[in-house]
Amino acid sequence: MPKSINALLLVLCTSVFAQQTLNYPWVTFNDLFDSEIVINNLDMQTAQVTLTATRSSGENQTAMRTIEPASQWVEGASSLFPDFEPGSGFSVMLNSESNAVTGSFRVFGRGTASGNSPAQASVVSLTDASNIQLFNYLPIPDSAPANSAVVVVNTSDVEANVTFWGFSASQPAQQVTYQIPPQQPLAQLVTDLFPGTTGSMYVITEGDQPLTGMAFIFNEYLEPSMDNPQPLASMPNLDYGPQELTVSSLPLVEPLSIENLVLDDEGTMYAVEGYANSRAFRIAADGSSYEVIAENLGGPNGIARDSNGNLYITEFNTSQLTKISADGVVSTFAALEVGPQNVTVDANDHIYVSYWGSGNGTGNQVSHITPAGVVTTYAQGISVPNGLAFDDENNLYVVTTFNGLVKRVAPDGTITDFSDLPGSGIIGGTMIWAEGKLFVTGVYGNKIFQIEDGVATHIAGTGTAGSIDGLAFEAQFDSPLGLAYNAQKRQLYITSVGITAPAIRIITLP
Repeated sequence: MPKSINALLLVLCTSVFAQQTLNYPWVTFNDLFDSEIVINNLDMQTAQVTLTATRSSGENQTAMRTIEPASQWVEGASSLFPDFEPGSGFSVMLNSESNAVTGSFRVFGRGTASGNSPAQASVVSLTDASNIQLFNYLPIPDSAPANSAVVVVNTSDVEANVTFWGFSASQPAQQVTYQIPPQQPLAQLVTDLFPGTTGSMYVITEGDQPLTGMAFIFNEYLEPSMDNPQPLASMPNLDYGPQELTVSSLPLVEPLSIENLVLDDEGTMYAVEGYANSRAFRIAADGSSYEVIAENLGGPNGIARDSNGNLYITEFNTSQLTKISADGVVSTFAALEVGPQNVTVDANDHIYVSYWGSGNGTGNQVSHITPAGVVTTYAQGISVPNGLAFDDENNLYVVTTFNGLVKRVAPDGTITDFSDLPGSGIIGGTMIWAEGKLFVTGVYGNKIFQIEDGVATHIAGTGTAGSIDGLAFEAQFDSPLGLAYNAQKRQLYITSVGITAPAIRIITLP
């Protein structure tokens, strides 16, 4: 924060409540700024007032004044609190037995040609302190020292958790949370609260304790203007509903046929060519290079990666599970039933495989393979299962190839209906668990779906085959099957079945 503004924006405080307690949120006197305090007595009786000023250092001073009936009293901050050295700002609390006392205060910049440039705001009654405040207009200048600032005071005797919500045309809604000690303020420049925002914005502060505050705007001459925030009875509705996603493409060094893929923690991709091909690849995170890590495979169509970096690949044509160790050794790991298709691993590195079966699809089970390679049946009676994914509670979700039904297999083996992909003729593809939700590719529907709490929604794709990027509901996919999640970038990676494509498609999550 620039020293010139910091001289004004430092600390607010409160004092002991009386019958009438008023807060002058921010007054100061120093080489750059000065302040005056105004008290109005609206009664025909004399009013006795006690004013307590407190700085962030804990330094405080008390003054007492008598306000004549139906009169106004005005005094500079330096005169009212002569023991204070010029310096940082402070809060002043006024206590009086009279409920007819009100007032205002003004702050002015000394560095201008006039040496004045007054700005005025009203005193705040602590009965008007609010847990939620709206700072209506905070312009963000192109260059210092001009700026805007927000001051928030915790008027309670316990720590307050305060969330600052920033709204502007140049950025999506932003938020940041601070803990403010009892009876203390927080003063922040808007450019520090919400870096990168331009133009102007409004700010809502939401606390778990009653708050007061002040907004300041400074021009290039450090002439201040200020305004009281507007108390709000409740938070506005910040649920904007589903936010449309964006789809982009990650170009590959050359077109590749990729049916399924997984990512490591650095974003490196590991991919298989599909049931009509024979290779597996390692692809650089930026798509700029790739290398073949296995060849002569019998129709590799599913791939998973365990916590040790081992890869497991289902071979559709040879009905076996191949392992590629973290150091690159390729070996047959287990014999499978006819027509394996997708594969996943659980939190304990156990492996699970779904089956197409033979012909037009006869598979009806999911196999469990231990880290030692022992194969058993994990679930039966699921018609042509394809995509597999575990949630955080070790429930296994299985999407059926035809009609896109999603089954849940509990840890005790109980199978229940969980969801149903919307639309007719949907072919369920690969499924993953990410950010507390399931994501599924709809192969022949050319759409991508999300499932949350059992409710499936369409999140991307027009339904027409193509490769158009852009807004999610305007973008096109062509037989999307492979699906992986980049946790660092919060992106979904999508590939197509049976197509030699020049890029990986990417959906960026909000």
